[in-house]
Order: sequence, then C-alpha cells, then structure tokens
Amino acid sequence: MPRRKKTVKYFPFKRSVLKSKTFYTQGQLKIIPLGGLEEVGRNSMIFEYDKDIIIVDMGLQFPEEDMPGIDYIIPNISYLKGKENNIKAVIITHGHYDHIGAIPHIMSKIGNPPLYTGCLTAALIQKRQEEFKNLAKLNIQIVDPRKKIRLSNNFQIEFFRVNHNIPDSFGVVIYTPLGSIVHTGDFKFDHNPVNDEPADLNHLAQIGAREVLALLSDSTDAEHKGHQISESKVGEELEIIFSHA
Repeated sequence: MPRRKKTVKYFPFKRSVLKSKTFYTQGQLKIIPLGGLEEVGRNSMIFEYDKDIIIVDMGLQFPEEDMPGIDYIIPNISYLKGKENNIKAVIITHGHYDHIGAIPHIMSKIGNPPLYTGCLTAALIQKRQEEFKNLAKLNIQIVDPRKKIRLSNNFQIEFFRVNHNIPDSFGVVIYTPLGSIVHTGDFKFDHNPVNDEPADLNHLAQIGAREVLALLSDSTDAEHKGHQISESKVGEELEIIFSHA
C-alpha cells in the first residue's frame, strides 16, 4: 500500500495592488504544495481562490532505504476532503511518474475532475490506468499550447512548451484575480531536443513581461555551474557506447 506523508503548510497571498481586467471576484489566493519541495518526487500543488481549486501534477515518490515494504508514496490529500466539488481541473505538466504516478490513487477520491495535459502524457496516463481495472474513465482534455482555457470565474490557464528529457513537456500560466502565476514544470534549455519542438523563448519573454505575481520553478541541479547537455548529444554518446559493446 502507498504511504502518505503530512501535507505541507499552505502559503496564503492576500489581495495585492495587482488588478486584472478579466476577473471581478475578490478573495484570498492559497498555494498549497502537497509534495515535490526539497525532495525528488510526489510533485503536486494546489491553487485555491475563494472556493475554486485547481491541482498541478499528481506524482508519486519512491521510498528511501529505511522504508521496507513501501512501494511508493503519494501526496496527502486530506486538505481536499469535503472540497471535491470545488476542484475545477487537474493539470499535468509531463509524463514522468513523479508527476503522474498518483493519478490512479487520487482522481476517484476527488470527484474525477477534468484533466488537462499534452498528447504523449495523456497516452502514458491512460496506459497506467489499465493496471487499475475498476477505476472510472478519466476525463482527459488534450491542450493546445498558447491557447487560454477558462476553468472558472477565478482561474484561467495557458500552457507553454518547455523541453525536458521526455517529449511533450509543458509549463503553465495560471491567471488569477491577483495576477498570473508561472509554473514551469520540469525543464531544461535544449535548443536541439529529440522528437520535440524547442521551447518558444520569445513567448516565454512575453509571459515574463506581464504582471507575474509568482514564479514556481524547477530547480533540480540549479546549484551546479554550467549547462545541461542536449538530449540529442546523449543519444549520440549512447550510440558510441553500444557500437563498442
């Protein structure tokens, strides 16, 4: 059975001087990480404004050596108990298990809300669902990057393409009454990605030029100097290794 950890305390943002011409409600914005901070895995984050809730990612975490008998750990969703009808959407940034692995364990418990993601990620999610025979069919919506999607009066989202070591990876801009929040997902700067489109840096600059309330960014290996090599270079090196095997 998966083991659950205590929910991380939420961080409320009171209404600021930032104003939006799109939204008219007033309230408090909460950003509630359920995992993925100061750890690898279990990525999941709640965004709540008034009674509207959206969730970004729903991953699992593999156990440490001192956790015998534990297959994996999933986010603690006790905060969502009784709020299932308020959940407007689940947004998945890419197809790694630390971002999608908890979906079969959680979606049915939160009312099976619409799930927004890219094509490859949707296929990976659906394939994993086949391992769980008694689950309801997911309501998966394939996204078109750069097109805004209205989720509620308080939330609108826009996906943008990023590069990672898995194709079809995205970040997401979350538009709220207090301003926009940029959630990068996992990313690397790769100008020659494998089987994927390069990130549109001009579009990223346009997003940054707007009123951005908060940036929630991947920071894996950020303390190390230098630049990650391209995935195409990794492929070339693997071909050399295999040719000498």
